[in-house]
Amino acid sequence: QVEKDPKDYAAWLVLGNLQRTADNADAARDSFARAAALEPGRADPHLLLAALLRDKREFADAFAAYDRGIALLKDRDLKQEALRAAAEAAIEAKEAARAEAYFEKLAQTEPHNLFLRMQAASALARLEEPALALDKWLQIEAKAGGQLQHLVIIWKEVAELQGQLGRYADAEATWRKGLEKLPTSHYERRTFIEGLVSIHRRQDRLRELITEFEPKAERDVELTLTLARLHEELAEDDKALAYYREAQKRRPTDEEPRAAALRILERIGKPEEILAAWAELVRAFPREPRHELKLAELYFQNKEWAPLQPVILHAMDVVDRE
Repeated sequence: QVEKDPKDYAAWLVLGNLQRTADNADAARDSFARAAALEPGRADPHLLLAALLRDKREFADAFAAYDRGIALLKDRDLKQEALRAAAEAAIEAKEAARAEAYFEKLAQTEPHNLFLRMQAASALARLEEPALALDKWLQIEAKAGGQLQHLVIIWKEVAELQGQLGRYADAEATWRKGLEKLPTSHYERRTFIEGLVSIHRRQDRLRELITEFEPKAERDVELTLTLARLHEELAEDDKALAYYREAQKRRPTDEEPRAAALRILERIGKPEEILAAWAELVRAFPREPRHELKLAELYFQNKEWAPLQPVILHAMDVVDRE
């Protein structure tokens, strides 16, 4: 087609892409150059060339091509797409300053879009620039106002970076700030509790946290579960088991505390206690054949034949129906 009509811009672009796919890099460059010469005001030849050069890890020329193409774009969505690609190329090249500059230009396309700034901060963390990333996240926090859906993301990132940088007091304060603001039913609350635990763990301060959480656990089942996990981590199985059982009472439809209590019982409990706990688990979750099969195994080991057959038949019936 280009031999027939050397001025066919679209044909040169298609040919360039085909040459790129065939790994004919030099021919692809020539095709994109011909397309750019035919339509000097079009961005596509430059951006396609930039992608080719990025694949070849010729980053200096790739950035020059990205810059030429981006300068020609008027459509906001297309400009954002190109700036994002250029920033990702800068990340691959491990050029933090260049990546930051591209992301800043991306943010300027929608100054009030916090998500674009979040992308930039996340990218800096990927570049192993935690201090720079933290600074960006703190700037974003200042712009977020009282929008909790944004602040939850921001606080998580800030606290994790502060911990990574060894700023444990700041990280603890950030995790606590989130816990103060989040309602007890919020889906991310456990993440913030676990973040607070992780900071205390790094400083060998888990006992302090247990002392803090104990008076609050009576009205907060998530803290009850946290206390159970902390006692289990500290090899205090009796206390852990008591907290898991308390959580089980308050969350009868939650399998986690029951399974955790069973895990401890299988370490320290008597055979009849273990068997009773498995039977209770099966009653609570009758549509879980894996639990029934485990219970059947225990009945078999304990030579309790009478309840064995009904359990197996029910498990098979559930499997057949599902």
